[in-house]
Amino acid sequence: MKDEWSEKLHSGAQFPMRIHLIGVAGSGMSGLASLLLSLGHRVSGSDKVSTKETDRLERAGLQFYCPHDPEVINDAELVIFSSAIREGNVVYDAAIEAGTPMLRRAEALVSIMSKKQSVVIAGTHGKTTTSALAAKVLQAGELNPSHYVGAEVPILGSNAYWSESGDHFIAEGDESDGSLIKFNPDYAILLNVEEDHLDHYTDGIDGIREVFNQFLDSTHKKIIYCSDDPESSALCESRNNVISYGWEIGDDFSAEVCEMREGSTDFDVFLRGDLLGRVTLGVPGKHNVLNGLAVIALATELGIDFSDIADAMREFRGARRRFDVLYRSANYSVVDDYGHHPTEIKATISTARQLNPERLVCVFQPHRYTRTQLMMDEFAKAFREVDALFVTDIYPAGEKPIENINCESVVRSINEDGHNNVYSVPDLRTAHLSVGSSILCGDTILTLGAGNIHEVGAILARDLEVLDKLRRELDDPQTKCRLYEPMSRHTTIKIGGPAQYWIEPASVEGFAKSLKFFFNKGISVRVVGRGSNLLVCDGGIPGAVIRPSAGEFEEVRVSENIVTAGVGARYKKVSNIAK
Repeated sequence: MKDEWSEKLHSGAQFPMRIHLIGVAGSGMSGLASLLLSLGHRVSGSDKVSTKETDRLERAGLQFYCPHDPEVINDAELVIFSSAIREGNVVYDAAIEAGTPMLRRAEALVSIMSKKQSVVIAGTHGKTTTSALAAKVLQAGELNPSHYVGAEVPILGSNAYWSESGDHFIAEGDESDGSLIKFNPDYAILLNVEEDHLDHYTDGIDGIREVFNQFLDSTHKKIIYCSDDPESSALCESRNNVISYGWEIGDDFSAEVCEMREGSTDFDVFLRGDLLGRVTLGVPGKHNVLNGLAVIALATELGIDFSDIADAMREFRGARRRFDVLYRSANYSVVDDYGHHPTEIKATISTARQLNPERLVCVFQPHRYTRTQLMMDEFAKAFREVDALFVTDIYPAGEKPIENINCESVVRSINEDGHNNVYSVPDLRTAHLSVGSSILCGDTILTLGAGNIHEVGAILARDLEVLDKLRRELDDPQTKCRLYEPMSRHTTIKIGGPAQYWIEPASVEGFAKSLKFFFNKGISVRVVGRGSNLLVCDGGIPGAVIRPSAGEFEEVRVSENIVTAGVGARYKKVSNIAK
């Protein structure tokens, strides 16, 4: 079947096929759609939601349907679906009933790659960053590779690209559903092997080992593996076609970290003990040094000059949601990361610590009920190095809820491990309020998870940037500026949700500057007093709330028979002076 589809998919310019993708908004399927469009096919796709990626694909020629509609496959010659799509999806069911030819995402990708020298990056963690870095380095080596990466990569232009002239294809391999065994690459990079996706691998690590073993058996040329990972070593060290990399000087390729900075790492590279040179990798983290070393081994095997490798590494900036710095100032940092497995979480937290925050505040969205249930103890230990942790409800990723597996159970488990500064914030839509109202100057806020937790980070980054700009504009340490201040603290009947921006100016000048600042930003402003007879809804107040109650505003001055009181002066003080 693979050969049949390979010929058809590569004949799009002469014989374009009508192809439909179910779940096209996903990062993997959107990349596949991009490749098929580049190959000349008539491509449509459907999903539950539209995204920036589907908008981009529509501009490139995709016919997009939202929501799913069974009629969209009436004239389709091929339907492609991902592991997230199963019986019960109306388009999937319609394709089965109509007898339309169907391929899994991995099967279609293998057929597309078949005309190239293929490189597949596999492992439990780090695949996206390593795949993106490999594509960048091969570009620098003028190999003009095609690529397929599991996330948006700004420095590459898109998550997938088809090159007519290049002979190489870099692809991220997915082990989550066992489809990794569909690949038969020329080159394989094995980063690490751990227990994960236990909803699929019901026999645990044994089933995972077998899938990776079959994948390695199908590799035609070289296997590049991390010798520091026990499972990878066990799978690879007895093979003849392997290249090892790791921290030990006895590896074929080894590294020694020289300096770690906020956004990059310098390290020396050794080939069988001899120094090749020094590299600056444009993403932080010791784990990324190992990812970079794997790519250096691949590039060297393909004959790329070390100077070109080093240039590409220095320019590399990573994929979206891979230690993605959303905002950074002298007061705050907001970082978003896709990490959702305990090992990934610990590595990301370690990297965040390199920012030297006064406090590290983490917001975690568990991903899948099954993963949360089966790895609860590991999750409990993963957050030991954070100062405060907020846990949202679980992102289901299509799974049905499991009784007693929720954010509260995660919090209890972490508490039992000895961490007390942990809070449940079930509703993602309001999670930023709990986090933001507790933030202190010097904090780094880290959002973690494979779902939509990045939305919380984006809101915090936006509002903290406004807050920083306001403070710079006012240049007055006496003026209090806070996010998400509960209005219940400032009303006599003690009710009311949060004010998005809360300002207590200490002078008339500060009051005027605050009004001007928010007016220029197009942000609404409300001015309140001490809260008597003030009713605020539980949803709070969007925009700015200014309370002129301190400094000049609480002064009371007497001149002859005239008493002048600031708007923040208390009535008792005014009446006593007036007597």
